Amino acid sequence: MKWHCGLLSEQPAADRTLNWIKRGHWVGGLPADVERELTIWMAMPGFSLAFHSHTLQVSRQLVYPWMGGYDQLKAEVAENWLSATRDDCVRLAQLRPSKGELPVISQLQIMNDLKAGAKVVEIIRDYRTNHQTVAELRRGAIKSRRPLPSGFALLTNSIVL
Repeated sequence: MKWHCGLLSEQPAADRTLNWIKRGHWVGGLPADVERELTIWMAMPGFSLAFHSHTLQVSRQLVYPWMGGYDQLKAEVAENWLSATRDDCVRLAQLRPSKGELPVISQLQIMNDLKAGAKVVEIIRDYRTNHQTVAELRRGAIKSRRPLPSGFALLTNSIVL
């Protein structure tokens, strides 16, 4: 994935971008390149407030005003979304808080895995999810507490297993 704020780095603890973000001084306190990456990351639909707060190790109050902005960054978000590999989607699922909502990008990848013939037990293990979630995804039921932009909602309607 092209922009991930250091979350998918081989060594997240040493990642410059993630370390800047963890400081929590986002307004006027980030280098321009870090702020741009954060803005693109926060415009990605299908991630919960809890996911961002947990993974970036900052408060929900800091995260909330930064979430959204998809309409202004459609091209960058699309590029980022399309650059995600299966491994990225698995790692994002594993990063979420325990019992947390699966990112939509991970849910769509699970659907692709099912179409490719992956075993349910492997999906449950890899994505750290459960039988019920996989069964719902097999039926095409994407879960997202926040509404998805119309272009992303079309993705969920086009997948038939």
